Amino acid sequence: DKIPDTEILRRAKMPGIVVTTTMAQTRWAGHLVRMPDTRLPKKAFYSELKLGKRSRGGQFKRYKDCLKVNLKNCDISVDAWEQDACDREQWQKRIHDGAAKFKANRILQAKQKGAQRKSRQNQALGQKGIQCPECRKTFLAKIGLYSHKRTHNQNQKKHRSQKAFRAP
Repeated sequence: DKIPDTEILRRAKMPGIVVTTTMAQTRWAGHLVRMPDTRLPKKAFYSELKLGKRSRGGQFKRYKDCLKVNLKNCDISVDAWEQDACDREQWQKRIHDGAAKFKANRILQAKQKGAQRKSRQNQALGQKGIQCPECRKTFLAKIGLYSHKRTHNQNQKKHRSQKAFRAP
């Protein structure tokens, strides 16, 4: 069955993996902000590397870079997030609310993409649909029709072999 992942997550009443990791990373960042300055994780988080550089256009290699993306996804200000994280209850509420908005936006975007894809398919079908001569199923490309015809050929071979065994 062709069921979108958004529908499966809705039925299971669960957030997606992207939403879950975003929430976990932002919660951990808030925890780091509230740590004493002497703790090693906080020192590592706020320190800068002395050597090495990121190649131009390369992937994000620092936790801080990924955190900025997650904060934007959760609709939390990148400039003032540390002050918000000092209050634990308010920080948890902001993360929860932001993750809910992020989840809703992801579902909406997925539905819009699906609708665009279906409209393109419908337009293509209206212009140049190719029908199977045996079952009248319509295909967008010849390759789809060729592979579909193979199923008809396999079904015919099965019927022939069954008839051969049933003879006198």
